[in-house]
Amino acid sequence: MGNRMRVVYYMNQFFAGIGGEDKAYEPPTEFEGPVGPARLFEKKLGGKGIVVKTVSCGDNYFAENAEKVKGELLERIRSASPDVFVAGPAFGSGRHGIACATITSTVAKELKIPAVTAMHPENPGIDVMSMPAYVLPTEIMATTMDNVLTRISKFVLKLVEGQAIGDSKVEGYISLGRRVNIIDPLTGADRLFPLLWAKLKAEDFTTEVPLPKYEVIPPPPAINEIAKATIALVTESGVVPKGNPDGLVSWSEERWFKYPISHLDDFTSTTHQTVHGGYENTNVNQDPDRAVPLDVVRALEKEGRIGKVADFLLTTSGNVCTTDSAKRMGCEMAEYLRRERVDGVILTST
Repeated sequence: MGNRMRVVYYMNQFFAGIGGEDKAYEPPTEFEGPVGPARLFEKKLGGKGIVVKTVSCGDNYFAENAEKVKGELLERIRSASPDVFVAGPAFGSGRHGIACATITSTVAKELKIPAVTAMHPENPGIDVMSMPAYVLPTEIMATTMDNVLTRISKFVLKLVEGQAIGDSKVEGYISLGRRVNIIDPLTGADRLFPLLWAKLKAEDFTTEVPLPKYEVIPPPPAINEIAKATIALVTESGVVPKGNPDGLVSWSEERWFKYPISHLDDFTSTTHQTVHGGYENTNVNQDPDRAVPLDVVRALEKEGRIGKVADFLLTTSGNVCTTDSAKRMGCEMAEYLRRERVDGVILTST
């Protein structure tokens, strides 16, 4: 490389030397040149790059203002015209990990430059990571900082120099589901048979197509007295009041909304609509009860078969919603339902 590469480095308030938990609500801050771990990282580059700017944010402030912080940090990073972006390492810190994953993924997508972070494989930030960013594995504790920064520096130099990045097991990064075409001397049948044979003999083997692992949620106990229960309507079908007053989006939504329904016996095409973009919604727009059965639960309420229909509808659009966002919204909705003393939920999907 003719000129040394320009690096912008992100870290939380602790590693930036601002403070510990007492400074976790510090808003985004920037420093000219390297601070904290960025100083050691710059040395690891061996004169091939310089850290032109360090940006930081308090862990709690980032967590509670993620969208705002993403935008502000992105502009601070963009203004430095970096060739590469590095965040962390976060090790086992969940809040720092989520912040590193969020801003690294955003930079890679928006600025289209190499972006790398590092954290423990069980850090919740892993679930927030998205391509084309990279994340390297670390131990839980920060005692291995020197080793981690060595690995990040080598990986970053390989990226910036345009060298091919191979399989995650060879290169040492955590797989995010990238699929790259390669030429293999063996046919599919030749590769399959040893895997099948190992599986039949209960031996260890590595599949070429790992399947995602989802959390198993045990079912709650049944409602004993359904005739006295308060039942709420919750949906990801995108049903909202006519005109979509809060601007629920058709896909990749990260918000949910609450709307009053105590004055309604059913949903009609004049009162409600769906904005979900992932299914043929003509029939639902003709009669939103087809997605959210308010008419049926009102009938059950009047017949005394359930105690009461909750006075609100909770709704979002689940189309192309990330697992992380869906889990967060589900937890937020559950907490609200608990506060409202709801006994059961009819959750309709598409």
